[in-house]
Amino acid sequence: MSKKLGYVFLGIYLIVWGVVMAALGGNATVWVALDIFSIIVGVILLVSQPGAKSLERAGLTVLGVLFILAILHLLGVSFAYLGVILAILSIVAGVLILLGLPAKGTAKKIGLILLGIWAILLGLTGIVTLGISGLTVILAALAIVAGILILIG
Repeated sequence: MSKKLGYVFLGIYLIVWGVVMAALGGNATVWVALDIFSIIVGVILLVSQPGAKSLERAGLTVLGVLFILAILHLLGVSFAYLGVILAILSIVAGVLILLGLPAKGTAKKIGLILLGIWAILLGLTGIVTLGISGLTVILAALAIVAGILILIG
């Protein structure tokens, strides 16, 4: 499977996630659909990042695992520290993506920078209270812009 397909699905997922967060909030039916889409994107990311030879690829692989773990939410599975584990995975994915970016600047690179920031912020919200007013809107906007830039890059 091509790496480009992984980026396409990731871009679409980020846009959809951002729109859902900004417009629909807590609609349970929409979140179930988003969890299913998350699992699909996670599998595509894992399959399209074989060998993870760079930090960026390793970050996308960790992000793929994180997305696949949405199956736990779908199945109603929960255990102590699950939120912390998912938050740490998100932070690790974001840091690896940011550290592994190439030096040249493109729309895709800017999109991946925003993806890394989004993943880190999303992870931090699972561990600490950030106290940032409008954080949901910020995360939604980051996801939408990152998705668009990844798609056009």
